[in-house]
Amino acid sequence: MTRFSDEEFDQRILEFALLVVANALMSCAMSIAIQSLQTRMSANMSVKLFGALLRQDVAFYDNAMTGQLSSRLNNDMRQALSPVSIIMNSFVANIVMLAVGFGICLQSSWRLTVLAFTVLTPVVHISAEFSQWASKLMMSQWTYMADASGAATQALTNIRTVRMFGARDIEMEKYAGHINKSKDVGLLSAWGQGAAGLIAALVQQGASFIILFYGGHLALKHEFEVGSIITFTVLWNRLSSAFTSLNENINQPVKAVSAGQRVFEILDLEPDIPEEEGEAFPEESKQVGIRFENVEYAYLSRPDKKVLAGVTLDIRAGKTTAVVGKSGCGKSTLSKLVLRFYDPQGGAVFLNATELQRMHLLQYRNKVGVVSQDTQLFRMTVTENITYGLRATEYTMEDVERAAKLANADEFIRALPEG
Repeated sequence: MTRFSDEEFDQRILEFALLVVANALMSCAMSIAIQSLQTRMSANMSVKLFGALLRQDVAFYDNAMTGQLSSRLNNDMRQALSPVSIIMNSFVANIVMLAVGFGICLQSSWRLTVLAFTVLTPVVHISAEFSQWASKLMMSQWTYMADASGAATQALTNIRTVRMFGARDIEMEKYAGHINKSKDVGLLSAWGQGAAGLIAALVQQGASFIILFYGGHLALKHEFEVGSIITFTVLWNRLSSAFTSLNENINQPVKAVSAGQRVFEILDLEPDIPEEEGEAFPEESKQVGIRFENVEYAYLSRPDKKVLAGVTLDIRAGKTTAVVGKSGCGKSTLSKLVLRFYDPQGGAVFLNATELQRMHLLQYRNKVGVVSQDTQLFRMTVTENITYGLRATEYTMEDVERAAKLANADEFIRALPEG
């Protein structure tokens, strides 16, 4: 037995203490780095996704519910990034353990090592098959959750209408229907995951049994020592645990992939009507005439029903023009074409002599004033609502007060608690 002097013993203890401190510092640094990375990724991806949603055509929103889009912005984004910290914390450690352990096992007995890893091959196959199956299930589950979120947002946004028509139970049934579909898919996924885990566990335990069985026969033939078999089995069990953990790390992104697909569907979607391309709106144009020339349009939700069919109309500069007609005849559609929320499917819209589709859309819209029949108020101050769309450097408080007076809103604004 090796004997140490007091000084040597103290030196070993000091070295051990330094290793413990270094390990703690490395763990702390790794934790900070991983959490910082995940936080930065989440912030950057959320901003990019919100920007992608804002740049989509108005037609995109005709067929999308606000709740579904909110679900992608919040739930899908969080789920897509959730495995980052889990994987990075244990993935590298398990890879190192498998590599080092595999080398030690080979050195101990190449025959037992090859036999054990051959038995594990079905586990890899089962995991791959389960990942593909679970990915499809998770995609369905997230779709149902988004539908539920959309139904809830729609009902709560229009709660007065829901109460007015006594439709509370109907809305509840819609929401519960989507949630129950999501629940059924989740339960099926849970059973599938449990079955895959059971098979994998049985195969891995079977590998340990085969090691003991085959190694025992080698020991009986004096080709292998009993102590070496026990050592190999203990080491193999440790490797098996690392393999199981690594397998879980690989399967963990399945949910993230399903959510990530829904996120990247939006990020990769390009609008048909670009807002930052085209000719600059002429600054010297004080008065602009609008001309609809043989315009045709049908909404994508009803492609077989034309709202506008061969419409030709001159709106002269400097004149007040009223468009009247029965509901559904296309009055609102004309205004949406003027704002270029949509492009005509036939004919063209002109500003003076320039076709609207050739104009720089953002510059053009900044020159257009709109008074909608539906009032929209944002959760902001009165000043921020009046100046919506302008930056703080683009107006003065005198401009705000003048606008309030022109809208006959000055008196009731001043009567507010902080008016």
